[in-house]
Amino acid sequence: MPEYRTHPSAKRDPNCIFCRIVEGKVPSFSICKDGNFEAFLDITPLNPGHVLVIPKDHCRWVWDIPDAGAYFEFVRKVAKAMQKSLGTEWVVGAAVGQMVQHAHINLIPRFADDGHGEAINWTARKQISKEQMEKAADMIRKALE
Repeated sequence: MPEYRTHPSAKRDPNCIFCRIVEGKVPSFSICKDGNFEAFLDITPLNPGHVLVIPKDHCRWVWDIPDAGAYFEFVRKVAKAMQKSLGTEWVVGAAVGQMVQHAHINLIPRFADDGHGEAINWTARKQISKEQMEKAADMIRKALE
């Protein structure tokens, strides 16, 4: 099995899209960030308002994050803001990480008749306009205030 973990002294992986987002080299629909973590909209969302929450330092898996408690508290804060702003109690959290090899949690809001059924259909990506993305990001940001 290949070893994906970045050397512990490395802060960022120049080949990682999420590290490049953290550095501002790739644009994103930012939701919030602090010194250690960042949340932004997924550009190929499973539903409108689909958020990715990452550590700013490059870690391969969520269990490689040094302060996992602080990470999950940050994730909880974002998920609660999503519930409030998007009008749904149902926010699915998934730590998958196969497509981008940087620790992240997907926060996917669920809605009636959203096309997923009981479980998330990971192939049912939505086409959402830039304006809709900006509106969703703004709504979630305002709920964090």
